[in-house]
Formats: sequence, C-alpha cells, structure tokens
Amino acid sequence: MPLKRPILERLAAVVARSVKPFIGAKALRESLTVRPDRDGHLVFRFAQYWARWYIEGRRAVSGNLIYFKDPRDDPRLANGFPATHRQEVRRLTRAELRDALEDDKVIMTDHVGPAPAHPFLDFVQPEDPDVEAILTEAMDDFVSESVLKGVRGQRPRG
Repeated sequence: MPLKRPILERLAAVVARSVKPFIGAKALRESLTVRPDRDGHLVFRFAQYWARWYIEGRRAVSGNLIYFKDPRDDPRLANGFPATHRQEVRRLTRAELRDALEDDKVIMTDHVGPAPAHPFLDFVQPEDPDVEAILTEAMDDFVSESVLKGVRGQRPRG
C-alpha cells in the first residue's frame, strides 16, 4: 500500500528543506520544488532551463560563442538576468553585437571546456527528525487501518 498523499506532501516538504542548503546556485535553491507524483515518487523540479547542466555538468562546447562580461548587459535576456526559461533568451542582432564589441562588453570564442557537475544529492544526509516522525505516523496509520479492516472482516466464532 503506497503512502497517502498528505504524508507524501509532508515528506516532500521535509526533503526540500533538507536538500536546499546543499544546492550551490542561489537561483536553483530558491526555485526548487519537491512534489509527490501519482505513483508516490518524490519529484524534484527547478524553474531554470539550465538546472540540468549545472547539476550534471556538461561537455565542451564549440561554435561561435558570445559571452557578456556582465550578464546584466546582455540584450538577449528579454526578462533580465538571470534567464529562467529558454524562451526568454533571444538571438543577438548584428547592431547589438557591434555595440557590445565597441563598448568592450563581450568575450567571443569558438570553444569552451567542459563544466563540472554539482551533484547536490550526493552530499545530503537524511538526518532530519521530521522524516522519522512522519514515517512512524504513516506506519501507525497503516497498522491501525489493517487491524481495523481485519477485525471488521472476521466472522464471529461460535
């Protein structure tokens, strides 16, 4: 019998609270949500499209790469810095690139090395006392329900 939804939601809140201190990127730490799915699994979600690259790392990147020295100067970020959703990032126009080059605001390169992973879950220690209390309560509920169902389902002896 899977845990009931309210118990899973309480566990999700405890897990989120326990995990957040281990997430190095402030934007990811603030946007983390942990929710139970239909199958009783706890699902981690981040609003930022780049969360996966930060957590798992990435390979080297090659191509025509343009980085703004100060991301707040980047006109491609429609809703400002930092960008959360990929659709908030647009292409740089030629005029914007020319202006940025003249003002020495950009770094242009054709290759960037790999980025290291930041696997925050590897460092989490499940020592939160709330977890034990919630699971104990869930077990008590389960035993109580099972015993009551068993008692109700028995026929009188005689």
